[in-house]
Order: sequence, then structure tokens, then C-alpha cells
Amino acid sequence: MLKHEFEKLLGYTVADKSYVEANTMYMNAGEMTKEDFCREWLKIGHTSLAHALSDSVSELRKQLDEAKQTIENLKAEREAMVEKILDQWESTGYDEFRDVAAGFTTPRQILRYIIDHQMLLCAEDYDTISEMLDKEQ
Repeated sequence: MLKHEFEKLLGYTVADKSYVEANTMYMNAGEMTKEDFCREWLKIGHTSLAHALSDSVSELRKQLDEAKQTIENLKAEREAMVEKILDQWESTGYDEFRDVAAGFTTPRQILRYIIDHQMLLCAEDYDTISEMLDKEQ
């Protein structure tokens, strides 16, 4: 919400610092309309409790964003490791690879690798494909 909107809804002018604090609270208020927020702000917005709650929400949002970024980074690292291990396929025996791969990736990803590298499918691969097709019906 812009400062002039906030002031119009309140009916008076506010200092820049007060507006910044109020706008932070408004951004943390979720789906609350500007009008509803300003009504509540007039009642309790300037209290220390409201500020403390808003600060907590801001901190939790920051932590959530950091956690999401960490998850994305870990997923990317995992994908890179999976690809590297799958690339070592030819240096191991097929059964040996299948046992190792099953421990860290999905049957779908194993099949994708086999198809992408034009490798021969084994009976287990056909069974996995049949199961996947059955689930789609």
C-alpha cells in the first residue's frame, strides 16, 4: 500500500517511519484488505504487541525463504550426484548398478537414463513400465 493510500484511509498524515512500519505489518497481514488493515491499525497498530508480532512474522518469512532456497540447492546437488553416478553405469555390471541406483533414485529416473542412453531394457524395466502405465489408468 502506498503512503498516500494509507494516510487517506487513516484520515491523517503519518511520519515516514510510521508508514514503513505499518506497511511491513500490512504486507505480513496476508489477505487482509487495505481498508480492513487500516481499521485495525487505528485500534491496535501502533502497540508494541502488534510490532512484535509483525517482526516475528517477518523473521519467520525470512527463515522460510532461506529454507526453501536450501531445499532447492540440495535438490540441484542431488540431481548432479545422481547424474554423475548414472554416468558411471558402463563401468559397473548391470545388476550391480541396479542395486546401487535403487538406493538413491527412483525407478522412473533409472528408466529415463536407460532410454536417453539407448540401453537395453531388462525384465525388471518392463515390469516397472507396466506398473507405471497401470497407475495412469
